[in-house]
This record gives sequence, structure tokens and C-alpha cells, in this order.
Amino acid sequence: MTLAERLAEDLKEALKQGEERRTSTLRLLSSAVHNKELEKRARSGKAEVLSDEELLEVIRSEAKKRREAEEAFRNGGREDLAEKEAAEREILKSYLPAELSEEEVKRRIEGVIRRLGASSKADMGRVMGEAMKELKGQAEGGMVRQVVEALLQRE
Repeated sequence: MTLAERLAEDLKEALKQGEERRTSTLRLLSSAVHNKELEKRARSGKAEVLSDEELLEVIRSEAKKRREAEEAFRNGGREDLAEKEAAEREILKSYLPAELSEEEVKRRIEGVIRRLGASSKADMGRVMGEAMKELKGQAEGGMVRQVVEALLQRE
């Protein structure tokens, strides 16, 4: 079963079970996927469905939007809306492969730093570029940035 088929089945099931939050989240995701397909069609000139990798990019993007909205609501004192965004993000994350632990991210970034011979904050851009290539889809950029900063300050 492809990821697109799984999303469609899960939406159908959420509708049957009356799960409002899950239904709403999956509908918004479905809309984002549809928009991405239209964008792809406009570029290529022919109707194509998204690959699983492209779908994962859309899901990651939607999850990131929820995380940013959650932070904004918490900063604005709206815990109720922050909780809603957090719940939606958890639903979206259930479709993503497991992310690496912070310890594993740190270990990989240490390898990147050794390979590049980075030794100071001045090398931050180079290290981030290589680290994000290596960790694409396996770790959030914010966490990668924090780990890189901490490791380069240590050097």
C-alpha cells in the first residue's frame, strides 16, 4: 500500500469513527498534497501523482507549520490552540519515519565536523550544509543547528 493509499484509507476510517481532529488534519493534509500535485502538473505539463518521497516532504512541511504555530500560540498565551496544533502535529508525525535521537544526530554531526576539518563558529555554514544533506528527513533543522552550535563552541 502506498502512502497516498494509506492516507486515503485513514481519512475514510477517521470519518467512520467520528474522529473530528484526525479527520480535519487529514483533510488539510489531503489539500496540501493536492496543491503540490497541481504545482507539479504546472511544471511538467502532465498529470502526475506524488511519489512517496514527495508526500513525505509535504507531511514534513505540514508538521513544521504545526510546530511553529504551536510555539506562536504558547508565546501568545493561547494554550488551548497550542494543544490543538500539537495534537495535529502528532497525527502528521505518525506518517513520518522515526527521527534520529539527539545522541545519534550528535554522533553524525561530529563525523561531518571531522570530515570538513571544522574548528570554529566560522565553519557553521559549511557544517550545516553537509549535516542537512546527510540528515535530510531524519532530523529537524532546528535540532541540527543547536547540536552544530554546541559542538563548534566546544572546538
